[in-house]
Amino acid sequence: MTRRIFLAVGLLATTACFHIRYVTDAPGANTPADDGWHTNIIWGLVEVSPAVNVSDACPQGFAIVENEQTFVNGLVQWLLWSLLNPTNVTVTCAVPRVPQAASQPPTNPVSQAPSGAPANQGCTRDTDCKGTRICASGACVEPTR
Repeated sequence: MTRRIFLAVGLLATTACFHIRYVTDAPGANTPADDGWHTNIIWGLVEVSPAVNVSDACPQGFAIVENEQTFVNGLVQWLLWSLLNPTNVTVTCAVPRVPQAASQPPTNPVSQAPSGAPANQGCTRDTDCKGTRICASGACVEPTR
């Protein structure tokens, strides 16, 4: 009887949980694209369920792929003497990134500033401009006659 208890405790102690996680720097979607059990048999040597094709599940790329053996998976494996080896596979797709808008050139270039003023200096009123120039839309210009 004691031998059977040690055997049961030893077998239970040899079952282990694991968690493998592949992560990219892409932001992930809120819900996984593929989530479920992946099944192998005969100590994990023969794959029964179809392979998870991440490219089909996430055409824009993936953010996270997780493969884990939970306590429940390990319990099933232990109860069936490692003839069935289930794991949980979760694939989370990447959210497509929105390209940054190209910086627009200023609508009122200040390159028309007088030669004595710095090129990047704009004006807010006529007194900011030198001589007879006036301020028009943030730039010092010669008045039209």
